Amino acid sequence: MSAQLISLNEVSKAVGSKTLFEGLNLSLKTGDALGIIGPNGAGKSTLIKIMGLIDTPDEGKVVHQKSLRISYVPQEEEFNTKLGVIDYLLDHLTTHKKLDLSEAQAYAYTFLGQFGFEDFDMAVSTLSGGWKKKLSLAKAFSETPDVLILDEPTNHLDWEALVQFEMILKSFNGSFIVISHDRSLLNNVTNKTLEINPVYAKGLLKLDVPYSEFLVQKKLVLDGQRSLQASLSSKAKREQAFLDAGVKARTTKSKVRTSEAHKLIDDLKALSSKNAQVDKKLKFQIDESGRKTKKLAEFIEAHIGYDSNTPLVKALDFAFLKNSCTGLLGPNGSGKTTLVKSLTGQLELLSGNVKLAPDLKLLYVEQKRDFNFDDNANLLSFISDGSEYVNFKNESIHVRSYLIKFGFSGDQMTQLLSRLSGGERAKLHLAKELLKPADILILDEPTNDLDISTIDFLEQLIRDFQGAVILISHDRFFLENCCSKYIGLRPNTTYSIYAELNNWLRDLSAKEEPTSPTRGSSESPLQSKNKKPKLSYNDKKFLEEVEDKIAEKETQMSQLSQKLEKAAQNQDTDQIQEVSQLIAKVQSEIDEVFKKWEKLSGQQ
Repeated sequence: MSAQLISLNEVSKAVGSKTLFEGLNLSLKTGDALGIIGPNGAGKSTLIKIMGLIDTPDEGKVVHQKSLRISYVPQEEEFNTKLGVIDYLLDHLTTHKKLDLSEAQAYAYTFLGQFGFEDFDMAVSTLSGGWKKKLSLAKAFSETPDVLILDEPTNHLDWEALVQFEMILKSFNGSFIVISHDRSLLNNVTNKTLEINPVYAKGLLKLDVPYSEFLVQKKLVLDGQRSLQASLSSKAKREQAFLDAGVKARTTKSKVRTSEAHKLIDDLKALSSKNAQVDKKLKFQIDESGRKTKKLAEFIEAHIGYDSNTPLVKALDFAFLKNSCTGLLGPNGSGKTTLVKSLTGQLELLSGNVKLAPDLKLLYVEQKRDFNFDDNANLLSFISDGSEYVNFKNESIHVRSYLIKFGFSGDQMTQLLSRLSGGERAKLHLAKELLKPADILILDEPTNDLDISTIDFLEQLIRDFQGAVILISHDRFFLENCCSKYIGLRPNTTYSIYAELNNWLRDLSAKEEPTSPTRGSSESPLQSKNKKPKLSYNDKKFLEEVEDKIAEKETQMSQLSQKLEKAAQNQDTDQIQEVSQLIAKVQSEIDEVFKKWEKLSGQQ
């Protein structure tokens, strides 16, 4: 039977004059994998901080199971230390989490290794955003919590780290809460979904299903709200007629009916307002030149990079066409951003050519965490630089009308930027950038910090755009909804063209030569993907021996675990590091065997 770990009873919280939630009752039980979604600024981060006792409610109670261990990973975590990663983590685990040194060493080395750390002495202060996120996650898992609380954990993660994080989270034995816009992650790891959104009668909807099923049931709930509105509307007309008749409220019965009639009319107005928000669709189109040229830009035998002796991409042949969306895929350092800079003229090619259509307008919206906002400015002045109007599509339109297109409400227009959530800042930055006209739109990690409704809006914007779009993103759902083609880059300077994201992910996981055709292949991706390859003699032999292979690897893992435990007891740090790396290697080999088995089993 599931035990209740965290319970929120009649919790209310406001930020300034804005009520985030009121009279909220919510619980987290053993085995729960809760995904939290909702619009930017709805209070998602505040809610999980209250659940983790990092913040306090204005009203109500938060009850935790006795001795409950909770680990929290914020959206951004700053590590103000010059210690190496292993020393920092060991100090944290022994000083703050009161683990003994042998336990701390075992967990620290294991999870640092699983999240890709090889140099355990690298200074924490020198870490990039991606490595800081990995350290945050490694720290949280090494604390051996009963409950993990994760706020946008996939931001900054590269492809390999994203896949590894998902595997680790799936195997986590405790309960967890995750705020995420990554719909693939939500589908793959959660079993319950909570949406905080003013469109619902109670301000939120919680269902004991993962994200994809939640969308189906959510529609039924909202349809029910519309039916309720119709029913209330019919009843309200009768009650309004009663009020209009001017019946004197002399009797107790007439007084009660008058009171109920007024309440009914107020309820109907509130429900109508919520349903209007459901039906409201953001509409926007990028300012484009309307040129007739189909081929907008083309790389011809292009060598791309900074050093002719070590190019990042060799002999790239690719054309960006009107009405197309291309995803750039590859691990960090494979050349995605360098390719974009070569296209935009920020970097010269090492050799080969890049041809651009005449007077081509390129709009490159870079990934930014520090938007250099003046926190004392408001939304209106930021977008229009102090003017009441902005120039969009050669027309002067009021700045309020422009911001409404991006889902900002009227009462937000004069709000100071300092009060915006991270997602609202990202959306505002995007709104300002898209005032510029474009033939080719290049978006670098555009979904970071955006809520799902804004990502849906961005997807529609991309589908409606008549020019060419180039996307750099780790959001699998977003890429699949937008892209018709992918350029997959690899650190060895080769590339492949993919028709489907899953083909790239399979090649990335298998770390094998690509199964999709590279440049010069006689088959198109669509032709090759429909062929079902026959099993070779070696593949058949592998399937016959797979159980023995897995048993052998599991035995190795057991022996290494015993070695790690002994090294930890002896406080032999060199031995701990060496064995931890071997454990990570063997675990990776076990994962590869399983993946190969799954792949070959589907071909039998």
